[in-house]
Amino acid sequence: MYAATRQPDSTPNAQRPTSNAQGKTNPRFNLEDRLLEFSARIIRLVDALPNTRAANHLAGQILRSGTSPYGNHGEVEAAESRKDFVHKLKLRLKELKETRRWLRLVKKSKMLPEKNMVPILAESEELVRIFFASVRTAAKKSKMTSCFFSFGVGRWALDVGRFPLLLSILNAFAAQVFAGFGPGTHFPTTTS
Repeated sequence: MYAATRQPDSTPNAQRPTSNAQGKTNPRFNLEDRLLEFSARIIRLVDALPNTRAANHLAGQILRSGTSPYGNHGEVEAAESRKDFVHKLKLRLKELKETRRWLRLVKKSKMLPEKNMVPILAESEELVRIFFASVRTAAKKSKMTSCFFSFGVGRWALDVGRFPLLLSILNAFAAQVFAGFGPGTHFPTTTS
């Protein structure tokens, strides 16, 4: 029936290419690629520092803290719980903030031309903001799911805190069952 009305050169919806289905992503929002590029820029910056005692010290600090977020990004993706996820995000944020501080020191000490420092400082600032927002969002969601609600009558209780749909169904059920009882009504429990 539908095949007869379809144009010979057209394709069904399931075969139409979309930007998402073709794997085109905005590289600005692909965090792993962004962290990879940031780490590569850090390496190039460290190699460009002069060979002085102070610059060598800063180079080591920047190299460790600036490449760590990319290297450990997989840990964030493989977190075992929301709490673990938030913790690992916070560690990446800490490393990025440390990198930003060292980069600001390099700029202030004029070890490299300012024109070389502005773009990497801007990128470090953007990454700090991204991770800060991610930590805040994940922590907020973690607080929402860590609340446990119990529904119980007598000695029987059901923990439904992590199941909001079940919680709303049980609340509606309880409202129907106990609608005729006033406040202060006592329900007998058995202890056998």
